[in-house]
Amino acid sequence: SSIGIQVASSGPDEDWEQIKYGYLKMITSAKNSIQIQSPYFIPDQAFMDAVSIAALGGVDVSIMIPNKPDHPFVYFATLKNVASLLASGVKVYHYDNGFLHSKMMIIDDEVASVGTANMDHRSFTLNFEINAFI
Repeated sequence: SSIGIQVASSGPDEDWEQIKYGYLKMITSAKNSIQIQSPYFIPDQAFMDAVSIAALGGVDVSIMIPNKPDHPFVYFATLKNVASLLASGVKVYHYDNGFLHSKMMIIDDEVASVGTANMDHRSFTLNFEINAFI
């Protein structure tokens, strides 16, 4: 069988935040589960709302972040964001075996994205990033 893959890029030279909107499409299409790993979780309000709505709608949402920060200010912003999702039923896990630097999302154990983009404004608009959607 064949597996489809789409490569998306984002950066300051793009008018369209392809990776962010790819992530949002994945989140809003989830029926059973969303698994996220990211060293930094500082998305905009639309992204936060989509994750919260999915969890409130019965989707099992898990986010894994590092337990050891490389940038304390960014880490505290990440902690604030994931804490605000707990009331929606989102589960948050801390990776203890070193610094977690993976950026991935898996939806319903069927669709995934992996790449260089963190889940934050810088990666969606300011940095040159590339992700594969599989």
